[in-house]
Amino acid sequence: MALANAFREGVGLEASNSAIVSIEVADAAPSRLEEAGIRFSMTDGRARFGFHIYNDEDDVTAAVEALHGLT
Repeated sequence: MALANAFREGVGLEASNSAIVSIEVADAAPSRLEEAGIRFSMTDGRARFGFHIYNDEDDVTAAVEALHGLT
């Protein structure tokens, strides 16, 4: 959950007790996330991210940077 909370902090959300993060994003977000190589899913204008043991801080940084200005 530490990585999910680091991601939450990076996009301006409060900490939580879940490794899953779902956030409302702008229309441009999916293409920017895909270009950055970020795996996520989209439903009804919300991007869903799941942080697990195979993720690291570089993944968090890449996702936050790809979403910069789009959340």
